[in-house]
Amino acid sequence: MHFHHSCEPGDFRRHQRMHVVFGLALIALALFYLLANLGHIEPVSPWTVIPAVIALGGLMHLFLARRAHQVLRGIFRLGVAAWLFACIEHVYGLTFRAGWPVLLILFGGYVLLRGLLVKKAMNTGVAQ
Repeated sequence: MHFHHSCEPGDFRRHQRMHVVFGLALIALALFYLLANLGHIEPVSPWTVIPAVIALGGLMHLFLARRAHQVLRGIFRLGVAAWLFACIEHVYGLTFRAGWPVLLILFGGYVLLRGLLVKKAMNTGVAQ
């Protein structure tokens, strides 16, 4: 999560909502594992939960986005979550060793599109 200050009240409310949702998700995750450790529910490997937590962050960025770069950040996080899930579950035989270029492609695309958004915003004078 990025912690930066903005003068716009809408941005503060967006960040506040994101922190509330993410905090509640972390508490729910911790309670789930506590109940599993105490034997009340069936345990689940953290490796299956990590992509879901990253995807939740991406969805939060998408649904609470007010600017194009926030949408882009959400899409990037969803891509990372999908890559991580695919490597963990060996979807199409993908592994961390063989699949790391996919992560580099995702990050390169993110940097490229983010740069284009900044250039467009500078040319139009519109906040991205």
